[in-house]
Amino acid sequence: MKKQSIKQEISILLVEDNPDDALQIQELFTQTRAIAVSCQTAENLKNGLELLQKKSFDALLLNLYLPDSAGLFTLEQVSAVNSHMPVIIITGLKDEETGIKALSKGAQDYIVKGTIGPGSMERIIRYAIERKRHETRMDVSNQIMTILNRNVRMKETVHEILMLIKTSIQVTAVGIRLKENTYFPYYETVGFSDTFLRAEKYPCADKKTGTPILKCMCGTVIAGKTDPSLPFFTEYGSFWTNSFSGFFDQNNVSNWQNAKCDRCFREGYESVAMIPLKVGHEIIGLLQICHTQPDFFTPDLIAFFEIKSSSIGIALQRRRAEQTLVDSKARYRQLFDNMSSGVAVYDAVDQGNDFVFKDINPAGEKINQVRKTETIGRRILDVFPGARDMGLFNVLQTVYATGSPVHYPMARYQDARLSQWLENYVFKLATGEIVAVYDDKTREIEEETEKKELLVQLQQAQKMESIGTLAGGIAHDFNNILSAILGFSELAMNRDPNQLTDDMELKDDLSEILKAGTRAKELVKQILAFSRQTDHETRPLRVDAMIKEVAHLMRSTLPATIRIEKSIETGGEILADPTHIHQVLMNLCTNAYHAMRPKGGVLKIELRAVTFDEKNPPPLPDMPADTYAAISISDTGTGIARDILPRIFDPYFTTKAKGEGTGLGLAVAHGVVKSHNGHITVKSTPGKGTTFDLFFPAVRHSEIAADSEPGDNLPGGNQRILFVDDELAILKVNKIRLERLGYRVEMKDQSTEALALFEKHPESVDLIITDMTMPELTGAQLAKACLRIRPDIPIILCTGYSELISEAAAKEIGIRDYVMKPILIKDLANAIRRAVGENDE
Repeated sequence: MKKQSIKQEISILLVEDNPDDALQIQELFTQTRAIAVSCQTAENLKNGLELLQKKSFDALLLNLYLPDSAGLFTLEQVSAVNSHMPVIIITGLKDEETGIKALSKGAQDYIVKGTIGPGSMERIIRYAIERKRHETRMDVSNQIMTILNRNVRMKETVHEILMLIKTSIQVTAVGIRLKENTYFPYYETVGFSDTFLRAEKYPCADKKTGTPILKCMCGTVIAGKTDPSLPFFTEYGSFWTNSFSGFFDQNNVSNWQNAKCDRCFREGYESVAMIPLKVGHEIIGLLQICHTQPDFFTPDLIAFFEIKSSSIGIALQRRRAEQTLVDSKARYRQLFDNMSSGVAVYDAVDQGNDFVFKDINPAGEKINQVRKTETIGRRILDVFPGARDMGLFNVLQTVYATGSPVHYPMARYQDARLSQWLENYVFKLATGEIVAVYDDKTREIEEETEKKELLVQLQQAQKMESIGTLAGGIAHDFNNILSAILGFSELAMNRDPNQLTDDMELKDDLSEILKAGTRAKELVKQILAFSRQTDHETRPLRVDAMIKEVAHLMRSTLPATIRIEKSIETGGEILADPTHIHQVLMNLCTNAYHAMRPKGGVLKIELRAVTFDEKNPPPLPDMPADTYAAISISDTGTGIARDILPRIFDPYFTTKAKGEGTGLGLAVAHGVVKSHNGHITVKSTPGKGTTFDLFFPAVRHSEIAADSEPGDNLPGGNQRILFVDDELAILKVNKIRLERLGYRVEMKDQSTEALALFEKHPESVDLIITDMTMPELTGAQLAKACLRIRPDIPIILCTGYSELISEAAAKEIGIRDYVMKPILIKDLANAIRRAVGENDE
């Protein structure tokens, strides 16, 4: 026959004034699978508080709006009576917001009436109980450490710890036994009756002889005679049971029982735990915890007490060590206090597997920047966690094992607090104590370290300078290539309109080439900005055109299983760097593609205008009320898990496989949006998809001119132009361009030949257009030479990159205009008219 699973028994107090709602919730309890719920109800806050004071419950289901109390005040009243019980708020659809606020006031969760089933109810209750228990234990753990580290009397310390355990864990009684000669009397207790204490003060020793008998369960634990193969003992050496009344019969352990073993049962304690207090392997005492209710303890609660008992044992041992220090300091205090070297004295524990501070002199405190009270009685790695990596911990173990002194030369100690170089001499005293005498050698190597750091900084600066130079060089060559691509694309689009009309697909292709080239031109600007040749500039931008371009680019790369949808309600006029915005949109669309790659889906890009004000508040607290161009990029992909959602904008954080992402895409996107005074939010549901919302401040009353087609309304002329560039393709395309505008063009691919021509016939040239970077003579040198011959000659300087001259420096030479490559025909045509004068024919 199949064994039935045992349900966990849970007691619930339900405070609900609506009988129908209360009945519906109780009905859900009858349908739970893993828990058996015992539910008690109250129709108002007064009755509920009375029940809480009389009885202990595992959890409370609380309606905040009751006949005698309303809102968060209801929760405050409950917390004042019992702050350790998990509270689950019951809300209606209209007051769900109040339930959410209650979470910040200490509630564990909230449920909306009529929206959950028995499975959800079961998960909510179990999760609330477990989380509250975890929070309570963490709080107890932190408070215990705070109490242990306070410089107060040992008796007061122990009493505070026991009171904390009793009130926070809500046990009936708790006590600590400490070793005193050969027996272990109670040192301090809370909750035990006087009768119990009189009978049990010395349960582990014969009162007449003082000889330990250790036959009761306390004595078994203290003597370390436990057997972890039995279910009521742990590997740590603890004993615990949740049914003390039937323990001996059920477990057949009569051979361990004597007359005092049933004392806990006679006092009415059903759940009993005895945890040894250890320092290393030495048992110095016992933590005893009792509760009148059965089934109070769980394995994880016992494990929690075992962890804390270790800290308590070490701390109490530390207090006794402090007293020993006071008694013995006269033996060596004068020498100890006046040494210029640091001295630390350690007690070896666990047969030399660990070391506890016994003393440290003033020089040691100064060197290590630590107070003596922060070290005495504590393990060396608790005080100086870097001692193992430094190698000192191994030296202490070697000296303890061999008894031979060791001179440990300079080694670096480092942790989150300290970074220093120390030289140690370690030896063993006849008492078994280990002494480390050490000196701070940091100053002796500071100068050497500083020299190395300066060398590293210099090398880094040189590397960055080289990268900048390389970037500029790449930009120069790439701009020359782009000049030819853009130039010939424009020429092709400006051929006989009848020919292009016959082949509209060709015209569309040429248009795409021109757009891609223009985008590449903007990317080169980013390279130049990196090499400090130009800065990014913002300008009025219509986001709708940018979205259409990105969607077009993505469509050409996405598989047919992914559909792209656009919803554009506005032009989306913002002040922005087009290249940066394009980069952000491409990054987010690419991430959406990766999320949908396994199964396909829908990539949706939306653009709308939204105004936030008092009635429609912004989605982020630091976001001012204003009108925004809102861009939403959503997918129907795998979504983002809740635990990693807060980290997605961290640099180098990525969930993609190696080689598929650097972890910089979203970090860069976040930085770009913020640099444009914008805001970005993300919503994601695992398995259903992700939506990124970008909000950019809208440009008010702006008129954003659309880009003209190549060749539209271009100014021309009939001047004689000398065009100088060492790239033949650039010469060829610009000769055709300019001649179509009516100019007469003379080309030279060598600057020396151009100068010779100008020297021979200076009046035959109306305008010089020259590249900057050329062999033999640069454009600036050519301009200076020509201006010496004819100071009124108009000159336009073209450059894709140059460290040698800026626009301001060019103007000082006498150059009329300064144009960055690659040059579109409209920019070149306008530059010529500016250089020769708009009305000059």
